[in-house]
Amino acid sequence: MLPFILSCFLNLGLFLHPFFVSVTEIRQNEKTRTLEISCRIFYDDLERTLEKNNRVKIDILKPADRGKVDALISAYLQKQLQLKADGQPVNWKYLGYEIEEDAAWCYLAAVQKYSLELILLAIPGSADFEEHKKQLENILRDFVTLKPILINTHTGRDYFTFEQNRQLILLADKVARETKAKIIHETHRGRFSYAAPAMKPYLEKLPDLRLTLDISHWCNVAESLLENQTEVVNLALSRTDHIHSRVGHAEGPQVNDPRAPEWDREVKAHLAWWDKIVDIHRRQGSKQITITTEFGPANYLPTLPYTRQPVARQWDINVHMLQLLKKRYEVA
Repeated sequence: MLPFILSCFLNLGLFLHPFFVSVTEIRQNEKTRTLEISCRIFYDDLERTLEKNNRVKIDILKPADRGKVDALISAYLQKQLQLKADGQPVNWKYLGYEIEEDAAWCYLAAVQKYSLELILLAIPGSADFEEHKKQLENILRDFVTLKPILINTHTGRDYFTFEQNRQLILLADKVARETKAKIIHETHRGRFSYAAPAMKPYLEKLPDLRLTLDISHWCNVAESLLENQTEVVNLALSRTDHIHSRVGHAEGPQVNDPRAPEWDREVKAHLAWWDKIVDIHRRQGSKQITITTEFGPANYLPTLPYTRQPVARQWDINVHMLQLLKKRYEVA
């Protein structure tokens, strides 16, 4: 299974409040497996915008014709609210609105049904080991209540001792056993898993250690495509349950655009690693393998000097990776 990419964009044409904020919430109805969408907009801003766009007088609080106001709001949101899943538009229908204090809550529902699942990332931030340990446990115990299909964690620090990082891994294992949650550890710079040689003793001494593999970080740390580290790389591939499909290179964790021909060697190297992981899971009879299209924004994505304009569109790159991997691994 490849998780959906979901994006939401709401743009009001009229900003009257000194600090204007519109909030869009998207929830999955577990029973109907549909998306329930609610948009919070200052009702006076919405009212004036509708009047300006349609050249009519509108009273949202006490409408003379509620059906007419609903129709105008629906038409407006159809132009301003864009939802996408798997890079494709999601159709939705307008259900109505209600007033709460100074805001109008507009309610929508996705016409199509999507089986969306949740993957969470735990990032304990403290540099102090004992505080880091408390943070990790608190985050994990909070996260398991949301029933994700897995929790990916940025565990430990590269400057913690082996024993300290081991304690954190065993703590995550304890929470996983008690809650029956799946908790795995990401290969990432700055963490216990920052480089292939650093990971070797953990993989050898902790046979139950399972990974989210973002191997781009290892390429960056090693300034290579890990040609001379195949033993530990293969061991890591055999322990991987989730893939971050970012493509790294010798001088950085993310190429500027994997579609560009100058990165062909790097893309092929990463695809070969991911192919091995998928093949391992298929041979083991796994029901699914999850992949996150992990191309990040600036500063992961290189920018131009002075303007900080990204050299490529992050959204387009992630959609490209999604479609590439779906086709490669024959995902419907």
